[in-house]
Amino acid sequence: MEREQETRLNLLVRLLEIAWTNFDRRRSYEWKFSLAIWTALAAFIALSLKAPTVHVCTGLEKAAVLIAAGLILVVQAYFQDRVRRANNVDKARAHTYEKEVNAQSNLNVAWEHVEAAIDRLGSSTRGVWSVLVHLAVTLVLVAVAAVLLCG
Repeated sequence: MEREQETRLNLLVRLLEIAWTNFDRRRSYEWKFSLAIWTALAAFIALSLKAPTVHVCTGLEKAAVLIAAGLILVVQAYFQDRVRRANNVDKARAHTYEKEVNAQSNLNVAWEHVEAAIDRLGSSTRGVWSVLVHLAVTLVLVAVAAVLLCG
């Protein structure tokens, strides 16, 4: 019976690690996506600052700039929201597995790998603030690009 419990514990620990690995991988994609948008906007801003003349936009051009800026923000917000939701699922799974691992704590097994997986729970809580920061940076860059484009 104890061998079966130890196998169950190892499986739970592995599931806990998988949940956090998925969370960490998705977080890296979140940053890569944001950095790609920010780099493109920063390059556009830099090129606009080097332009010798200021272009005065017509009403249609201003509308196009606003629509493009809005689309950039909507795409960024949608992506961030989807990443946040998926991360919440992985965090919920990890917490469920952690509870199960803690329930199995009466076993005499090597706890180093268990504790290492559980320790990551406290360092990976970010919530909505990360989404807001990503959107705020994008908003500022989009606003500066729009002002430089149409004055």
